[in-house]
Amino acid sequence: MKKILLLLTALVSFGTLYSQNINYTVEIVEYYAADGCPSDGFGFDEEVTWKCYMSDDGSITNAGGFCEAWNNNVPMNYTGHSNVVIINETNTTASNLTVQLEAWEDDDISNAPGSADRCSYNGGGGLNGDDCYVNQTFTAFDFRLDPHCQWNSYSFNAGDFRVTIKVKWEYSDFTAVTPITGCGSLAELSAQGSGEWSIIAGTGGSFTNQFDTNAVMNGVVGNTYQLNWSYLSGCITTTIPPINVDVNMLADPIPSLATSSNLCENGDLIFTASNGISYDWATGNQGNTINTTPNGIDTIFNVTSGDLPIYVTVTDANGCVATESWSSALTAGPPVDLGNDTTICSGTTATLDAFSGLFSYSWNNGETASIISPSSAGEYIAEVTDLASGCAGYDTVNVSVFPPSLLFLGYDIEFCIGDTVILDAQPGFTSYTWSDGTTNQTNTITDFGEVSVTIVDTNTCVLQDTINFSPVYTYYSLYNDTTIFLGNSIILEGPNGVSHLWNNGLTTQDITMSPIEDTTYIVTALQANGCYDVADVNVIINEELNFFIPNLFTPNGDQTNDLFLIYGNGINEDNFNFTIYNRWGEIVFQTTDVNEMLTNGWDGFSNGEQQPVGTYVWVMAGFQDDNDNTPLQFEGKNTGTILLKR
Repeated sequence: MKKILLLLTALVSFGTLYSQNINYTVEIVEYYAADGCPSDGFGFDEEVTWKCYMSDDGSITNAGGFCEAWNNNVPMNYTGHSNVVIINETNTTASNLTVQLEAWEDDDISNAPGSADRCSYNGGGGLNGDDCYVNQTFTAFDFRLDPHCQWNSYSFNAGDFRVTIKVKWEYSDFTAVTPITGCGSLAELSAQGSGEWSIIAGTGGSFTNQFDTNAVMNGVVGNTYQLNWSYLSGCITTTIPPINVDVNMLADPIPSLATSSNLCENGDLIFTASNGISYDWATGNQGNTINTTPNGIDTIFNVTSGDLPIYVTVTDANGCVATESWSSALTAGPPVDLGNDTTICSGTTATLDAFSGLFSYSWNNGETASIISPSSAGEYIAEVTDLASGCAGYDTVNVSVFPPSLLFLGYDIEFCIGDTVILDAQPGFTSYTWSDGTTNQTNTITDFGEVSVTIVDTNTCVLQDTINFSPVYTYYSLYNDTTIFLGNSIILEGPNGVSHLWNNGLTTQDITMSPIEDTTYIVTALQANGCYDVADVNVIINEELNFFIPNLFTPNGDQTNDLFLIYGNGINEDNFNFTIYNRWGEIVFQTTDVNEMLTNGWDGFSNGEQQPVGTYVWVMAGFQDDNDNTPLQFEGKNTGTILLKR
């Protein structure tokens, strides 16, 4: 669509385009014949025929063409033509007129003007032939370029002949806008038509051009005027009365541009203006508009002396406009120099120093110290304010972070003495320093411990990585889960190794244990290659009737085997009796409480007296806890002996 529009524009751009239609009239003024045609033998007497055609760029095509003829001596000016008006067009868009002239000399003196033969060209020459024939179409011309409401003449020559025409034109529409509001001392008028402005009421008024449809009127603020927009004398139309236009001259708004901000170089200035409904703000020059606000407030940021003066153009509710400017000396803030942009290594910090005196400091990251140490990339802006003047200085620096180099020795490694691991810190770095002091890219590891490497990359950034080498621990079960009865013992045989450590603190390879509850035993065996075998076994105590009565106890106060207890479970607490006799058959201890016998037992005393070393007899009565009243026995008997020893 855009290309088509451009093409159409090009096709119609052969002449000036006008927005208003017109009325216009074209008349023939005269025809002319020169003394240039061959004589017919009768002196200077010639018989001339003229035809004139006209077309415009509106709707007129080949108007005229009337046959006009005259016999007379040459040169001759013929004004006796009967067809004067050729075109009388109204409300047309036309502006260009094309003239065609056809003419010849008719040597047949018998052809009188107006005869049929006289109005058609017959060639041949001689006494009776027609000659000096012309038929020319002239270049179109824009008659609107000449004044309206007056006759404008144009002559067209072809060979020995000429036609002179005159054109008068006027605008078809005749209107004017009223009322008009003037601002200050000027009012812009608006009208259509071929007219003239005049003042019929009001004093002190004048026009820049009273014939201009959009003339500017000069007046006095506060005055009102009545104007006439009337047809020019000489126009084609004479019956339309003048149009009255009222003009009211209003005062321009007074912007009252001001600021109460500190007048600081690079500062933000808040300006106020008044008496308008729209405010255009500009810096440096009036045409450099930077903002438009509906109220009289605007903040202009980072103002420098180069931005001055500041302009505000105020438009009030009447459409009146006024511009005011502001300028002043600006006070510079403290000098700030953060240095050049810098690039840091990942994990390090940059030192940005804005110190320039005992001033207030503020950074765009929220910090308020004069020196900051950012670790991340970004733009850092320092604002240093002189508290006395309130003015600030600024500087900006960009901090970048080098892309981090990749240093990874790998995950922690378990191995055994005799194994070898080669660590590679990878090529591309400028230096390598290992924890053992070597400086090669690679390092061969044969022992346990922590190994680290420190590298310096091409950006002089330092990186470090650490890896741990530890012995291999091999885990397995020593045996399948093993069940024993309470009071029984079990021999646990550990794996071969240089040294052993059981989870109960024992350090022999094999141990003999008599647990009284389910217990897990774990042994760690150090191997000759520095690695470890770790084995475990679960020893489970049978919870059915299973009790044990020892045959020895030593109540000597060493906290070991000081009590004579029974061990086990599955004993019915009802009808239980346990009695101990000395060698004379005297009762030294007796209880009917199963729990007492399981937890407290006999401490070797009777009636508060320590009993002598020797053999004592115990007798037990009761039942198993199986609901079958099965007698309670130990190793098939309900009696036995116990040796008291100290």
